[in-house]
Amino acid sequence: MVSHKLTVLSGTAGTAGTAGTAAMDRRSVLKVGLGVLGGLTASGLALSLSGCGALRFDINQPIAEQKITGNILAGALGVFLPTPFALTVNLDQETKARGTGPAQSAGLVALSFQLTRLPNPPRSTDNFDFVDRIEIFVESTKSGTALAKQKVADLIPVPKGQTKIELQCYPSVDLVPYINEGARISSNASGRVPSNDMTFDGLVTIEVRV
Repeated sequence: MVSHKLTVLSGTAGTAGTAGTAAMDRRSVLKVGLGVLGGLTASGLALSLSGCGALRFDINQPIAEQKITGNILAGALGVFLPTPFALTVNLDQETKARGTGPAQSAGLVALSFQLTRLPNPPRSTDNFDFVDRIEIFVESTKSGTALAKQKVADLIPVPKGQTKIELQCYPSVDLVPYINEGARISSNASGRVPSNDMTFDGLVTIEVRV
């Protein structure tokens, strides 16, 4: 560690001019010394932030269109995503492209779904009213994995009359070990099967912390 020593000039009894010059010298030395210390403090803070995962960036992944087949009998709805999908994020490629170190952690920070193929004009049932609650999970696809299935987002209750919904996410769930083993997103839901077919796509946003 570099040591910076501040030398303060001490004046001696003498003429008023000598005393004034000594005082000015002391103020100049103190000013320079404080400037050096301030620079060291700022540098140390910057290094501290860079060493504590302060560098973060987002990655977006589109969700392919999903289809819930309609049924006039309106049975119970058990899942929201009929086709669970994989997270195809390549963390090594994304961090290298940005010139950073490896990802220390990653979390889901945004997840939205939007109805597609809506007729013009739309019907009164063309919304997400068929689902009351949604829970989204991440799980590993590796055989014999030690990673437990975890909830990463939900929407309870689902607001009425919406053609686009944004879920509450839990970014503290670290996705890195799941992505490294092959991550899959699945769902639970409660509600009633819609009378008409419903199709929707979506967008996942993952925050990567380096």
